Amino acid sequence: MKVIITSVFICAVIAAKAITTFSGTIDIHKTNLTQLEVDYTFVLDKTDTVFSADSFSSTISCSGTSARIMLANLVEISRNKLFFGCAVTEYKWEVIYRTSIDLTDARFSTLVSCCTLQIDATCGKRSNTITSLTTSLSDFYIYTQFDNCTILVNRTPTYYGERFSKNCQDQPFYINVGRLDTANFDSLSYTLVAPMSSTSSSLTFKSGYYPDQPLIPYYPSSTKYPYSESNATPPIGFYFDSLIGDCIYMPVNTGDAGPVTIETMEWRKDGSGKYQKISTSHTEYFIGTSQCPRNNPPNINGPYTYKVCEGETLCFNIETEDITFIPPPPAPIPSPDSVRVSWNGGIPQATFNIITPRVHNPVSRFCWTPEIGQASSLPYTFIVVARDNSCPLNAVTRRSFRITVNEKGKANTTYSKDTDSTISVSSTFISTRGTHSIKRTLMDIDKNPILDKSIARFASSSGYLSVTKDDHVI
Repeated sequence: MKVIITSVFICAVIAAKAITTFSGTIDIHKTNLTQLEVDYTFVLDKTDTVFSADSFSSTISCSGTSARIMLANLVEISRNKLFFGCAVTEYKWEVIYRTSIDLTDARFSTLVSCCTLQIDATCGKRSNTITSLTTSLSDFYIYTQFDNCTILVNRTPTYYGERFSKNCQDQPFYINVGRLDTANFDSLSYTLVAPMSSTSSSLTFKSGYYPDQPLIPYYPSSTKYPYSESNATPPIGFYFDSLIGDCIYMPVNTGDAGPVTIETMEWRKDGSGKYQKISTSHTEYFIGTSQCPRNNPPNINGPYTYKVCEGETLCFNIETEDITFIPPPPAPIPSPDSVRVSWNGGIPQATFNIITPRVHNPVSRFCWTPEIGQASSLPYTFIVVARDNSCPLNAVTRRSFRITVNEKGKANTTYSKDTDSTISVSSTFISTRGTHSIKRTLMDIDKNPILDKSIARFASSSGYLSVTKDDHVI
């Protein structure tokens, strides 16, 4: 009898243990109108070692209705420790669960004709270390909505990078909370929103905090970062780029911590060429603040935007710089930080290589040749990460690079002999998109430019180059 009582007591204690959830996402892989695969990713406190499928719940519903169907058969896919800082004793758990859904199953009969489905998850409580919200230990809730009428196949965008950050007070922090869509290359946009505790309940912020300023109070635009590299923009606060998910954040209060809640919207063109929203993911990213020795984070130098025509090769170098922080005398001058650089593979056909062996300010080289048909009015993006070896917390910088691919010009060119010594050249554009320009080169049979004007030259330039639609070779 004692054994039975003891076992019941232990089980009761385990069941009653609270789960602390810091971050979470729901990703959906849709293979047709009825078959779905759902992945749940949660970042938990390191004490949550007994987390299981029974520790969270998930439902599917038709968006805008109250009827919800509980999802089952949640299977653990992976469980990893996310270490932060130089000591390997501090970490969070990242756990991923998966379930498959067959909408032809009778239990989902009410959802078959629904055009906007929603899958949500409730997972434990938020951390009691949060300083930005009025409610402590609130329920952790996230969801993803997606089109299920016009879109047959889709994989919602996935997240790249850590979902939990602990940063140093008074050190600028460059992050990207954007996501990747290398499966379908759909267009993405982002909005900062309030976190939620249920499908109909948004949480409120304390005075001075807002959904778009989720960690520190907003300061007037005349107040700037105290670092020369950021003296122009943005002002102190939480700067967010809704097109690519870039954030620039300056922690100003030790212990300041809380969720950054993002709605990621996925867009795809319909048959008429108009962009339609095909999914919305409500996710959370957690940021905390610590007191650290002074340190300058690594810079990833721009420019950050480029243009290229489809079919042409674009290559450029990406330089990093980590300026050593020099403390006032008599403190000794520290050694320069070592910096590691990587990228997120956001453009799969491209190459990214470290081309210098320097550990302090490494240089990388990016190259890409977009294929014919990849022209887009919206930019392709990838993210570069630079991490130094400062302790107790490494400083990490993430910057996005944007490449706009323009349509390669198409034209019909005609040639006619004017005289025995002159030829007229005329082109008519047949492309339907954009504004095009002409660049002609006068070459010999071996495709070498003809530099000798006595042999041949364009009338417009009196040289071997021409940029006019109609010209003459003389």
